[in-house]
Amino acid sequence: MMTIPTDISGLVLRPLMPADAQPMAFEANTTRIFENVRDRFPFPYQVGHAEAFIREQMDFDPPRHFAISCQDRFCGVIGYFPQEDVYRFSAEIGYWLGESHWGRGLATASIKALVRHIFTETEILRVYAMVFAFNTASMRALEKAGFQKEGISVKHVFKNARFWDEHRYYLLHPQLQQ
Repeated sequence: MMTIPTDISGLVLRPLMPADAQPMAFEANTTRIFENVRDRFPFPYQVGHAEAFIREQMDFDPPRHFAISCQDRFCGVIGYFPQEDVYRFSAEIGYWLGESHWGRGLATASIKALVRHIFTETEILRVYAMVFAFNTASMRALEKAGFQKEGISVKHVFKNARFWDEHRYYLLHPQLQQ
């Protein structure tokens, strides 16, 4: 099985497997996770949701979404969404970690590892992420991973029964930085 190493010992990104459904549902089924992701992410999050997501991801070869695994324990998911047409050299990334894994640098290490993988294994030259204004921990993780804030879309998101600003971050492949 292909794994993507990170800068943290024992932390790897690996393809999602059917056996991840139970721990994924356990880790994802909290309001604090749901508050920080798009509404298409179900809540309550059940095993059937995890099974469907994993089946959907298994259609991609090579994989685009990965389990964040620490010491062989499922911790969350990270992935990328290649864009199309004039945006074909860009990809959006998204990620979430179970609450018990917050504050340990796992998100930053996972973001760095995924970006390295994207830049070496695909033709993507620009990676970006969009973060709700209240999710300052995610902003810090992106900044620690080398992302720069590109801008703020004012009142761009309707989440948790109100409008929020959305912060947009980006990172360029080194060949575009010359």
